[in-house]
Amino acid sequence: MKKTLRNQKGISLLEVMIGMLIFSLGMLMLIPMVVTSIVGNQTAHENDMVMQDVQNVVEAFKAGALPASGLDYSAEPHRYVMWWTQPTDPPTPNVEQLNVEVMWEDSKMQSHFRRVSTFVYRK
Repeated sequence: MKKTLRNQKGISLLEVMIGMLIFSLGMLMLIPMVVTSIVGNQTAHENDMVMQDVQNVVEAFKAGALPASGLDYSAEPHRYVMWWTQPTDPPTPNVEQLNVEVMWEDSKMQSHFRRVSTFVYRK
């Protein structure tokens, strides 16, 4: 009996297994990208929270609601926010350099630190 390709119907078990092997290898190659994406997203979230803290300090300082130096602790996210001023070089009337440091611990209990300096005009 002569078999032709036209009479073939369906796929064999070997073809299914080879297809699953190729698909599995492709999925394994995607795992590092997913991990990198998750870590990058977490880092971006932490940086966003830090910049929100810095912005809050700068705005409160410009409004005159904060002293020239201080420390604030937030218990829930375990963040320390410290700020201080120093005169500009050369001295400029009504302009101060404001330094803000934020220290926090992530979910793995690793410490992180960011420092931001800006110039603030106060009347």
